[in-house]
Amino acid sequence: MEPSGPEDLSARMDALTEANLRLLRRVGDLERRVAHLEGAETAPAAAPVWTGPEPESGPAPVPEAETAPVFMQEDVREAESPAVPEPEPEPEPALVHASAETTVGLTWANRAGALTLIIGAAFFFKYAVDNAWIGPTARVLMGILAGGALVAWSERLRGKGFGVYSQGVAGAGVTVLYLSFWAAHSLYQLVPAWMSFVALAADTVLAGALALRHGAPALAALGLLGGYLTPGLLSTGDVRPWFFFSFIFAVNGGWLAVARRQGWWWLEWMAFPLTLFLGAMALDGYRGEGKPLVTTFALLSQWSVFIWSPARFIPAAMQFVAAFWLGEAWRRAGLNGFAAASLPLLGLGLAAAHRFGSPGVAGMALLGFYAGYAVMDPGGFAGPLIVLLGGFAMLQVWLPARLALGQAVRREDLVIPLSNGALTLIAGMAILTRHAPDWRGLYTAALGAVFLAGGVWVWQRVEFSEKDRRTVTALLAGGALTLLTIAVAVQFEGFRITVVWAMEAAGLAWLTTRIDLRLLRASALAVAGIALLRLLGVDAGLHEPLREARALVNVRFLTCVLTAVSLAAAAWWLKPRMWALPPWVAANVALLAGVGVGGVAYAGGAAAGGGGGGGGGGAGAGGRRGGGGGGGGGGGAGGAAGAGAGRA
Repeated sequence: MEPSGPEDLSARMDALTEANLRLLRRVGDLERRVAHLEGAETAPAAAPVWTGPEPESGPAPVPEAETAPVFMQEDVREAESPAVPEPEPEPEPALVHASAETTVGLTWANRAGALTLIIGAAFFFKYAVDNAWIGPTARVLMGILAGGALVAWSERLRGKGFGVYSQGVAGAGVTVLYLSFWAAHSLYQLVPAWMSFVALAADTVLAGALALRHGAPALAALGLLGGYLTPGLLSTGDVRPWFFFSFIFAVNGGWLAVARRQGWWWLEWMAFPLTLFLGAMALDGYRGEGKPLVTTFALLSQWSVFIWSPARFIPAAMQFVAAFWLGEAWRRAGLNGFAAASLPLLGLGLAAAHRFGSPGVAGMALLGFYAGYAVMDPGGFAGPLIVLLGGFAMLQVWLPARLALGQAVRREDLVIPLSNGALTLIAGMAILTRHAPDWRGLYTAALGAVFLAGGVWVWQRVEFSEKDRRTVTALLAGGALTLLTIAVAVQFEGFRITVVWAMEAAGLAWLTTRIDLRLLRASALAVAGIALLRLLGVDAGLHEPLREARALVNVRFLTCVLTAVSLAAAAWWLKPRMWALPPWVAANVALLAGVGVGGVAYAGGAAAGGGGGGGGGGAGAGGRRGGGGGGGGGGGAGGAAGAGAGRA
């Protein structure tokens, strides 16, 4: 059908333009997909730009064609847009397969090839030596040249873009150099030990430099392993601990600093067990003088490297190992050295736990200190007690100091004061039982006073968060309550335990007027209940041998009265009033028990006195009948004596 006019022709031109644009977009999409599949690093080539129909092939211009350039320019811009396409997300399956193929087919195959090259070179070297093809000097020089050539080749491969393969070649070169420097002294004695040691240390530094240059943690691990093996491979059998541990400190400090900067944290798990193993072997083989000092230097030097490790659990493990083995090192050398090393280590461990935020370091500092103290087993009285209380004070400050420094309270922080109090109580009671048993109650009460003072201090710090302030105050108050209750039971006996417990309940009730905590109110009720139960169950059965019946003026009645007064005071101070009801009832029960037990005791005493007097009178009469008698006594014994005198 022929076009009927200019309008129909313009509509057809618009339709053709839209069709061309759709085709151009599809071509651009296809090119981008092909570029992604081929792994092209550059953007796909610009799609063909449509510039509109050729003037020669198009129909004759019409008057309305004056406005054609406007939509033509828009179409051209739309057509040119595929030239710089927006990046599309790459297909996930293709990436997964490519990564797996690269890891297995290139990285691990490259490492296996490097290992094969090293083994092959070693076997060829051995074969040449066995057949006397080359002498010792030539062997070492060939090894050095081969290692240097491999390192140089790895740099050239890296420059050409073969990054993974160049890492394997560099590792092989470092290993060949290491073996050559070792053989120069240990096998052939061509150079002195110190020269071989310097060469091996330089090769270790070279491995680190190549690891940084190639970004290869495997090379770093190879260099770190070479550093650990260097002293042992050149050892003559004599352990030189000061040099050995200084060298290990330098290796760990340098290598792990680089590893932490690069994010190769897994090297920490290689370095830590190897350091412990090699250090234990060196200390076990050392038989010289000053072993406690050597052990202290070894532990503290390695502690300074691993305490700020970013690897989880390594700082905590190092803190415990150092603290525990300090006790073992000074077990036979005396308390002074242990105190001089363990107390600063404890303080530095707590400071590191706060500074680096490593989990478990503070807890391991506590356990390590007390474990080392137990292993050392110090004798004497004053010295061990001072060291023990010094550690207790440092650990007890930990939780309030965390709050004062604006740190959130963790679960680990809450466990430390309770564990600290329990372990200090056990260790101190063991010392006092041997040397001063009468001071055990006062010692326990002093520990409780420290807890109480800490709780009051925290409660008064209104700048702390309300939740942390209440939690820490309740924790410390609970520790104080427990220790004070134990102190009463240890220091006193008989009626005095009940009276002091009742007074403790009153003191806790008074404390609730200053510190509004539910735990304190519950603790006051608990101690009041314990005091009442002891009064009724234990004290009611105790009695003193009364020479005469006393209804009120006796120890048992006074105990009941003092207990009732203390419980009534507790009820007066407790708020709200529903908390006051139990101690008020307990106070009345205690008072009634005192009156009842006193009345029963008085009646029993009176009856016993009357019966004794009657018996004595009868005996006196019998005495008189026997001729002159022994007068009336107060009991059967007096009567029997009178009767015997009468019979005489």
